[in-house]
Amino acid sequence: MKRLLLMMICTLGILSCGVPKEVTVPDKHLNYKDSIVLYNEKPYTGKVKLKKIAEKEQFEEGYISVKDGKLEGITDFKNDAAKTHFKFDVKSGKFNGEYILKHPLIGDFVMNFENGELKELKGKFPNDINQDLIFDKDGNVNGLIEQGGEQLDFQGGVAVKDTLKVKMFLDTETKQKLVTEVYEGDKLMAREENILLFTVKDFTEELLPVTGLQ
Repeated sequence: MKRLLLMMICTLGILSCGVPKEVTVPDKHLNYKDSIVLYNEKPYTGKVKLKKIAEKEQFEEGYISVKDGKLEGITDFKNDAAKTHFKFDVKSGKFNGEYILKHPLIGDFVMNFENGELKELKGKFPNDINQDLIFDKDGNVNGLIEQGGEQLDFQGGVAVKDTLKVKMFLDTETKQKLVTEVYEGDKLMAREENILLFTVKDFTEELLPVTGLQ
């Protein structure tokens, strides 16, 4: 009877250890299919460490946290060749807490999220525009934007400069685009939309495959 129990315990131990809590790419058991990280063809839960591959022109290092094959938890990875760095926490499929983004085409930012909603943004765009912004519950901008010694001070999504009124807010549909509208009197003179960040979906569908998850 004792021998049977020992065999059962050992078997259960082997099964529980069959899927490691941490793996390093490349790994023959690990792959990426239909936006899901798989281990032995089953959705993986754990930490995927990214190994620096010096012979490649572009490489990644850091780690990705996944649950049931999807991004969940803290992810932190960078690409020295491309001069990029991303660090964020995903909870229930949404960004939560601090989000660090460094990308030569987008800028260098630190943001804060609450349950997927952007609340703070501080950083610099490539064209030397500095931003120190807080977003209210409606997505309106509050704070300062500075470029070349000139400042715009936003309160409730509105800043006034000479005869112009500038409105800035997050788009109501996705909350991922920063919308800027310039008015002279009541006349709309210009409107621009800028994508602020890579979404959880962007990371999953576009960036995860280049980390070595093939």
